[in-house]
Amino acid sequence: MKRQMAVVVALCMLGASVSAQSRRYESRGVTVFTNPDFRGDSVTFRNDTPDLRGYGLNDKVSSIDVPNGETWEICQDVNYGNRCQVISGSISNLREMGWNDRISSLRRVAGGTSNRGWGGLGSRNSQSLVFFDRTDFRGSSTLVTSDASDLSFAGRPRSVEVRGGSWEVCDRSGRCATVTQDVSDLSQLGLRDRLRSANLLNGRNRGNQNSNQRGTWRP
Repeated sequence: MKRQMAVVVALCMLGASVSAQSRRYESRGVTVFTNPDFRGDSVTFRNDTPDLRGYGLNDKVSSIDVPNGETWEICQDVNYGNRCQVISGSISNLREMGWNDRISSLRRVAGGTSNRGWGGLGSRNSQSLVFFDRTDFRGSSTLVTSDASDLSFAGRPRSVEVRGGSWEVCDRSGRCATVTQDVSDLSQLGLRDRLRSANLLNGRNRGNQNSNQRGTWRP
């Protein structure tokens, strides 16, 4: 009888442990709002959502509530297309970061709040760049997956992670540099002005700019 009771207790403890572990890894979900300051119509998403049109929220999100310990990627087009950005905190007014009424899809990033490694965002050899607004790959981030002739949406980037490919980044004065590896401080590139563009060079004609206007980043 004592042995049976011990088995029952052990099973109950195991069940409680598994239940607690499940709750620990369960996503609380991100909540989007149609007005700033977390007001207006709202919907909570706990899973990847490639298209907000079915919820009547396409290009209508003005604030977003991200739970502590979770990181989400928001994208401008459906199916995670065009410009994307990773966020790991609540934003009361998306207008301040240029994302008001622009979100069409969103998905959770695996691995918590870490931006480095990119969890569920795909392989590093997918030929894309990630700009950060602080040095050493910190702060808000902006993902560029195709030629970006205008980087004004990225604010004033301070560091860049190269997930794949060879890229040419240019400042507003016309000076350019080629980057093939991560750059923890973009000031090291020798560009004199705010970044203007980023273009994928793999297999492409690099144009007719003078060679003395271009440098190559080597750490």
